[in-house]
Amino acid sequence: MSAIATLLSAVASLAAVLVAVTALNSNRAQTRLDAQAWIGPKLGPILTVTDADNGQIVQTFTNTGHTPAENARVSNYTVVLPTGITRDQLATTIEDNDDKTGFSDIGTVPAGESLQVEADPPLSLVHFGESILYFRVRIEYEDIFGNRHKTYDCSQVTSVVGGSVAYGVCPIGKRMD
Repeated sequence: MSAIATLLSAVASLAAVLVAVTALNSNRAQTRLDAQAWIGPKLGPILTVTDADNGQIVQTFTNTGHTPAENARVSNYTVVLPTGITRDQLATTIEDNDDKTGFSDIGTVPAGESLQVEADPPLSLVHFGESILYFRVRIEYEDIFGNRHKTYDCSQVTSVVGGSVAYGVCPIGKRMD
């Protein structure tokens, strides 16, 4: 075999090894994503208002991943703000409060299992067209690979009339990593 043929054969072999390593790394990353725990808001009603008169609301989150979420902890708070605030003012208020609230340990959330986050907000302060109550939830947990993840969620109550509550999704503040 000539020297050029030998060199070309070596280059082709090296290229094949590089392709195989790249495919293996890509497959490993996809396997991690597939096996990872994912805690997010449960599909369906955003909030359950268990007692509109006394201001009790519940939001359900589910681990939709294929493995448990370990060392999970939750933080939540409510804040009532005037309806006329800007999106930037809302974002600043929510982010400032994120850093001021403590966490409660909830341990392990098995794959497919749900957890409920409850609050006793001052629903009496919500007046249609004047004020909105924001319910912010932050959940932190580890996947089976030891990586930390965070889920941020925000719901809003826009009206409370005669025991009926109108609510929806905040225009900001929802993300999962």
